[in-house]
Amino acid sequence: MRIQRILAAAVAASALFALAVALPASAAVGDISTVAGTGTVGYGGDDGLATLAQFESFYGMSVDGAGNVYIADGGNYMIRRIDHTTGIVTRVAGTGTGGNSPDGTVATVADIGWVTDVAVNAAGDLYIADEQHNVIRRVDHATGLISTVAGTGAAGYSGDDGLATIAELNGPYGVSVTAAGDLYIADSANNVIRRVDHATGIITTVAGTGAVGYSGDGAAATDATFDWPMDVVVDAAG
Repeated sequence: MRIQRILAAAVAASALFALAVALPASAAVGDISTVAGTGTVGYGGDDGLATLAQFESFYGMSVDGAGNVYIADGGNYMIRRIDHTTGIVTRVAGTGTGGNSPDGTVATVADIGWVTDVAVNAAGDLYIADEQHNVIRRVDHATGLISTVAGTGAAGYSGDDGLATIAELNGPYGVSVTAAGDLYIADSANNVIRRVDHATGIITTVAGTGAVGYSGDGAAATDATFDWPMDVVVDAAG
């Protein structure tokens, strides 16, 4: 089987590479199965089986502790969730219309932009990379409200050592969250990786100089150069 344009994959806590969403009982170890999408570009199928749903240009995904899968369905301007037990897909953020609704809006009625990644923490809160609007947004699991946790909306590279909400990002494609709640952002057009401290909300650059290139192996990460880093993943050691 040839698989085209794999841009992101997530690994559950069990370290299985398969996204174990309602897989057939007959599926053998090592088998590959489709767990979401029909192969047809579009939008449809919410509240039904994910294998019968349509998606458009999804880039990033994340798996929570229960095995539920969250998908950044960028072309449809939304985040969708596949229930681990039932295989049912639902929309959890975004309306399908591109936009940038204000903080404090219920996520399912909030317009969001071209989203390229999603991360989920232990509490079930979602962190969304809105590449189009140069921000990272958070959906609170308890309230369902959306808020901005990094970026002003303006494209730029500024704000290190200050609050992430008044810092500028430029096309952030990837986001990851640690067990402690710290965020790591692939600030793609700035060619850097940035960190938002959970306790203080302060943002810093942890890798990259901002210059385009490939250099720095064996040296401090902040002295290395990158070329449009599109994602970031944090391991158990941080």
